[in-house]
Amino acid sequence: MVIGESRSELLQWLNSTFALEYTKVEQCGTGAAYCQIMDLIYGGVAMNKVKFGPHTSEYDARNNMKVLQAAFNRHKITRHVDTERLIKCRLQDNLELLQWLKRHWMENKDANVAYDAAARRRGTPQPPPGERTGAGLSRRTTAGPGSGNLTPRAASRVSSRVISAGSSSGNGSTALSVPKQRVTLAGSNAKSDLSNLKVLSADVSRDLAEKSRALDRANEENAECKLMMETLETERNFYYNKLREIEVLSRRMQDLHEQEDVAQLSVLDVMAEIQNVLYSTEKGFEIQDNTDAESF
Repeated sequence: MVIGESRSELLQWLNSTFALEYTKVEQCGTGAAYCQIMDLIYGGVAMNKVKFGPHTSEYDARNNMKVLQAAFNRHKITRHVDTERLIKCRLQDNLELLQWLKRHWMENKDANVAYDAAARRRGTPQPPPGERTGAGLSRRTTAGPGSGNLTPRAASRVSSRVISAGSSSGNGSTALSVPKQRVTLAGSNAKSDLSNLKVLSADVSRDLAEKSRALDRANEENAECKLMMETLETERNFYYNKLREIEVLSRRMQDLHEQEDVAQLSVLDVMAEIQNVLYSTEKGFEIQDNTDAESF
């Protein structure tokens, strides 16, 4: 067993090998499954004394653990069965023992001995160790994961099947063509992905160029708008100041009128003052040619 084998893998092996329906590793805390694993490996376990079932009492679980410990002692297995911890059906304790028994089974199993798990639970005697079957293991025994460790005889039989299968396929040409085909397909897929990546990169570059040009146009328009706004503000202030000067001039005329000193300014003088205000310019500011106004 590979160290760290998952609970689901252990349960699958346990259920398929012994025709059980365990859903949790904690159910092994009754000790019944452990006893049957030992019976599968060595045989001779008193399975008629082992109590199976979902409603096994604590008394029956203790008896099952005694049967398991007796099997350990008979085959000189030094591992101690901690009954008090196991019958509490806690995951960690039962997981450790189940992993150890699975590994022990892998190291000591005889793949050529048939084993009827259901019949053994009913108390049917196990076939003698020397009796072999034409098919080797039963279906349940071979169905478990990790059953690749075979005895020398079983390994030679499997290797002969592999050799015969290879010779019947035209000196292995078909078997070798499959990896080549997979490599070819993988290479073509990689080329296709690279081509798609290049097309995508070109599309992205084109989109980025268009966005960059659009941003430049927007910046130019923004600069023009700012310049226009500054020009309009300058013109507004310029003409506002002219109106302000005319207002000051009119108030001065009003003050002179109230002081009855209007005679000091003639009409021509007033008109000249107003024209000076109208036609005065500031530095950097140009008045548009107003020919119509002059003709008027």
